[in-house]
Amino acid sequence: MGVPDRYHLVVANARLRGRGDIVHHIGIRSGRIAAIEPSPLRGDAELDAAGNLVTPSFVNAHLHL
Repeated sequence: MGVPDRYHLVVANARLRGRGDIVHHIGIRSGRIAAIEPSPLRGDAELDAAGNLVTPSFVNAHLHL
């Protein structure tokens, strides 16, 4: 068995829309989501979402010129 992947940041215990009541762990590498897994991931830093909903950033694309 190989060495498990390591990420720059892991968002642990995250609830994701449309993924049921299972908490997931999100691995981020080089500023991009590299993995979403139900089992824990290893990272240089970890942010515990504590079962809260994790969403993409909200962008206001409404613009007046």
